[in-house]
Amino acid sequence: MFFSAFFLPFIAAGVVACGKCRKSFDTTTAMRAHFDRNNACIHTPAQWPPREVQRLSHSAVGGVGGHVGLRHAPATVGSRGVDRRPRLEDNGAVPCNPPTVPTAFEQPDALHDSGGGGSGGEGSGGAGGARVAPPLNTTYAEVASDVADEASALPAFDTRREVFNFLKEFRNGVGMTQAEAKRFFRLINHPLFDKAEISQWKGMRDVERYACEVLGKHHGTWRKERVFVEGMTEAVELEYCDTLEALKDMFGNPQNSGGFKLHPETAYTEGSKRIFGRPETGMWWEAAQAALPSRDDVVAALIASSDVTHLSHNGRQKVWPLQISLANIPREARWKMSARAMVALLPLPDTDLPSEVKTRLFHACLDIVFAPLVKASKSSIAITDPFGVTQRVFPLMYAYVGDYPETCRVTGTMQHGCKMPCSLCQVPAELLDCLDRKFPWRTMFEQQQALASKERARNMGTHNVENVFWKWNHAKTEWGNPYQIVVPDVLHAVDIGIWKHILHQLVASCGASVLVEFDRRHEVLYKEARAAGLKLPKPGKYFQTAGCGYSASEHRAMMQVTLFILHGKVLDTVLDLVQSFLSWYTLCFRRPHHTRETLKDVVIRSQNLIAMCKRVFAFQKSHWKLVKMHLISHFPWAIMSRGIPEEYSTNTYEHSHTSLVKRPYRLSNRRQINSTIIAVDEVRRWMRALPSALQDDTKYLSAMKLAMETGRRTLTKASSAMVLELAAGHKRVVDDPWEKYNQELEGAMSFLPAAAAVAGVEAQCLQVHSALAIPAGDPHLGEPVENEWARATPSFHGKPCFSHVWAEHGGGPVLGKVLLFFHASGAPHAGYAFMRLLQVSGTDDCTGLDRFSFSADGAAPAGFAVVPLGNVKRVAHVVRSFKEPSEWLLNAYVF
Repeated sequence: MFFSAFFLPFIAAGVVACGKCRKSFDTTTAMRAHFDRNNACIHTPAQWPPREVQRLSHSAVGGVGGHVGLRHAPATVGSRGVDRRPRLEDNGAVPCNPPTVPTAFEQPDALHDSGGGGSGGEGSGGAGGARVAPPLNTTYAEVASDVADEASALPAFDTRREVFNFLKEFRNGVGMTQAEAKRFFRLINHPLFDKAEISQWKGMRDVERYACEVLGKHHGTWRKERVFVEGMTEAVELEYCDTLEALKDMFGNPQNSGGFKLHPETAYTEGSKRIFGRPETGMWWEAAQAALPSRDDVVAALIASSDVTHLSHNGRQKVWPLQISLANIPREARWKMSARAMVALLPLPDTDLPSEVKTRLFHACLDIVFAPLVKASKSSIAITDPFGVTQRVFPLMYAYVGDYPETCRVTGTMQHGCKMPCSLCQVPAELLDCLDRKFPWRTMFEQQQALASKERARNMGTHNVENVFWKWNHAKTEWGNPYQIVVPDVLHAVDIGIWKHILHQLVASCGASVLVEFDRRHEVLYKEARAAGLKLPKPGKYFQTAGCGYSASEHRAMMQVTLFILHGKVLDTVLDLVQSFLSWYTLCFRRPHHTRETLKDVVIRSQNLIAMCKRVFAFQKSHWKLVKMHLISHFPWAIMSRGIPEEYSTNTYEHSHTSLVKRPYRLSNRRQINSTIIAVDEVRRWMRALPSALQDDTKYLSAMKLAMETGRRTLTKASSAMVLELAAGHKRVVDDPWEKYNQELEGAMSFLPAAAAVAGVEAQCLQVHSALAIPAGDPHLGEPVENEWARATPSFHGKPCFSHVWAEHGGGPVLGKVLLFFHASGAPHAGYAFMRLLQVSGTDDCTGLDRFSFSADGAAPAGFAVVPLGNVKRVAHVVRSFKEPSEWLLNAYVF
């Protein structure tokens, strides 16, 4: 990407420049292409200082034979040296325009010793030559003000039609997403944006690269510092930004105002039982608020997360980002970039260093990064909240989330071969499988005493490291215990932890032919699970590889169907184990809130789970004495203290690695990775502050709306509204996917008029829809309101998709398969669902799940029903039994 002169703090001494727009180019080819695209710049002489002209005529041009009176093109540095040829006009003559007066960005004095590279040049250096520096007293505000006076440097989109035409050509007729439209329009409103750069863009990657390379250099919020600790041979470089400014940005951003919490809340059920759900309902926030000097003071509940991330497939390129967020912001909004911030790129230590030295370096870096927050936790800081009110805020560490190795670094504990491997409590390694016993917590006082004796530190599994979290305010209190901030993470401890251990033992106990049958059933369920909203991984090798190489979300999806895959192929004890795991998982992690009674049930189920694991898979190598197995005993405490595990899961922060470090890595040259990541973060910080000034700009909003609509693809026939004409003995479907559908729907259509008449639908012409959004969640109990999608279409991504739903019909709940969503043309607001009902046929002996079956077609129309859309309650997952194909099993473990 090429830079404009007024964008950069320097310009190359040996480049070609346009005298009209002051744009510089590395090669004459790029310059001629620029002239072809801009008619106003044709035949305009390049502007160069007189001393530069004299130097070029005698040195850089060299053997060409130039003299002071002639105007030669400056030397161009390419990949193979210097191009000393003069630029010729169309008639073949050398341009002889007199030199012009240098501008504010072109200092002749700075060019005295510069060289263009190659031989024959005065003071020749490397391929890049010398650089021209701007005046030392030029500030960013002066540059922005100077650029604002240049009409050609600002975006000249005067009408929406201009934006429409540009985007249509730029995106090749494809519309922009809302996020892309926002990024684009924030970019063109930047005071240093150059409209001339638009002609060189070919896609959104060019836009991001331009923002990174040009605009990211003008916002210096990141800094560098050399860090050296005992045991290292050389210092390493830490790159970080001001965490206090990041806190102010998140805490005061109006975009985070929805559901933002300033004080703790106590919620109760109808039976006066206390609810533990969101962070503000936990006991930690209540204790932290009580410890503040005033009731009006506010706790900024910080969530920190760090993890080493691989950027390349070969594992050679890695970064270690550190992120912070706020528990004051609702979990649903914490996915946004305005609700979290990357505050540091931690240095990666040498692999040869001892683990204690690595831990000491980690805490030394955290001490530098968190120093402003530690000071503010003791003295407070005034911050404006998202509602515009200035608050007295005390930042306190709510949770530090990460995988097991990361939590060991945070607490300074050993990972392998120690007597007490848990980061939270002092459980001996030989008692990790005893979930029915309680062990004392690690505390700041005991850990400091352990450091005085090497033998005691070794017994407690503690490194000789001064923990940075000892310096935070209230670290000596019970609720502010710095060793309790490393709450257990459901993603690493369960999804890719305990579940993978169970799956590994299951695969080891099955033969090859059984595993092939598992994969066949997986393929069958893969086609049918979409109707219930389950996104299963592609079938083929999940069981043969024991789940290796699959993400946590894919493991969660397979948990919900593994019981049906194993049905009839394994022992009943194995099915009981899987069912015990699913019942514990559903109760502990998939409830929007808990009470003390439900938490007691969680404890009982976790103890039953470990007992069944030791009984069914007794040949497990470590006899289930696993740290991840022990961590599940801490979940009930974590829920009472800090809310449900979804509030402090690493899923949010590991997912953000894609936008924070992986996408910037693709824009880099694979060498200066950190600088590119930081430049992109600089632009992102500036863009987050810009929309507040553009909210009332009708031109901005209308242009952004038009950008998203530009070239939008029409909906496919399968998802568009379809007309179904019904008459006596005649039916015609005006759509190819419906005409090609199987005989099940064709046979059911004959019962639609009778079922519609029962529901009071007399219209003969119905408008059919492909999907229905069903709101789920109770906002009064703090549950997020999300939509479940029930679909009834023969072509969803090219394949049939008909959902099973629960509905109210005939005075009670019914379960059925939706065949149509429609409404009468005369009453567009009265929608209905045409369902084929399922009848309960018993209970499965192995799993205890309810068995259902369809009624025979001869019993119709009793086997069909037309239900108002308001009576459709939720989506159900019904799986065809592999033992009895005519029966269906209701999945009770859908997360």
